[in-house]
Amino acid sequence: MLFQVNKHSLWFKTTCVLIFVVFFLLILFYSAQGAVCSNSDSDSKPNNQNQEYQCRFYVDDDATGIMDGSSQNPFQKISHALKQADRFCNCKKVYIRSGYYQENNLRIKEGVHVSGSGANEVIIDGNNNYENVIIMDHKTKLHHVTVKGGKNGIKVKSKSRVLLWDVIVRDNNRDGVNVKESEDIKDKYQVSIHKSKLINNNWNGLYAEKSKFYIEDTLIRDNRRDGAEVRPGSKGTFKDIGFKDNQGLGLRLTIDNSKIFIKDCTFRDNEKSGLEVRYREKKGYIKIEDQTKFYENNRYGIVRLIENELKQHQWEWYFKVSDSTKFRDNDQGNQSHLIEL
Repeated sequence: MLFQVNKHSLWFKTTCVLIFVVFFLLILFYSAQGAVCSNSDSDSKPNNQNQEYQCRFYVDDDATGIMDGSSQNPFQKISHALKQADRFCNCKKVYIRSGYYQENNLRIKEGVHVSGSGANEVIIDGNNNYENVIIMDHKTKLHHVTVKGGKNGIKVKSKSRVLLWDVIVRDNNRDGVNVKESEDIKDKYQVSIHKSKLINNNWNGLYAEKSKFYIEDTLIRDNRRDGAEVRPGSKGTFKDIGFKDNQGLGLRLTIDNSKIFIKDCTFRDNEKSGLEVRYREKKGYIKIEDQTKFYENNRYGIVRLIENELKQHQWEWYFKVSDSTKFRDNDQGNQSHLIEL
């Protein structure tokens, strides 16, 4: 009987030791991920107090010595933080401190959120006319940074829901923001841009292939082609946008299979017309509303183009301009006649 008790006691002690060893190894494994979550650092607190606490990787261009991505020992390169954020499912946030970062081909992979200390404080310079500065995948966010000096400033991959908030995209060799085509036009793949500036790019401020979008409170200015071009089949809204001083059109749209609303926008001082609306062969719907303004454009306020025969009453089904729309001092007139191409 005594032997059996000792035998059971030994088995119990052995089991406890094994459990302790396994637990200790798990702690070592997760500690090796390199991100330190400091509850004393206000930057690392979640926005929602009920949200499960998540860690964050930090970046600082002045970082030296040990760089593990923690608040105390940040990475020096954004690419290093993005690589770690992609590796670990429990740490998908990257915070960039004030600085000047010369990097390109920065891939923000699915689920990763990147935020800077301020759009005028964090400058990401691709310094390369042949590479995109940032590439965004599905379910990604980018806040409070400037993106410049690349082939395209930001490239959005097909079938991706992305959010840009307080982002300045400027001085890129081609487009500021380039959105790839999505066959599936649904809310879950919406490209959203808020409180941003798309300025002084060599091509368009925004070029969007067939996509779903919502763009609000944004300035699209001084681009060397058009302010923005959205391709046929797209669905979305421009709200409170300034299309100003672009060397081509303010905005270029095509009716075919599109459903687009323009609300409370301003088209001003564009070298060509403020807005071009083109019809090819398929029905769609574009509406201008909420006191949108067309002022002092060098050609028309709105130029209307058709590539196939279309009667005036059919055009009015597909393109509507509300009575609250305002026109002033457009050199060739407020709205063109239907111009056949």
